[in-house]
Amino acid sequence: MPSFLNGVVAGHAGIVPVALAAVVAVTVAYTPVASQLWRARWNQPVGKGA
Repeated sequence: MPSFLNGVVAGHAGIVPVALAAVVAVTVAYTPVASQLWRARWNQPVGKGA
């Protein structure tokens, strides 16, 4: 039983950094796209609407 728990703990210990790395990678990759879309959406009504 302890060996099984150790395996679960080791599995989570290996999964957590991978999950964090994935979240960071998605955030870093998505931020420039969101920034461009936000700027385009923010500037378009001001430039063409006015």
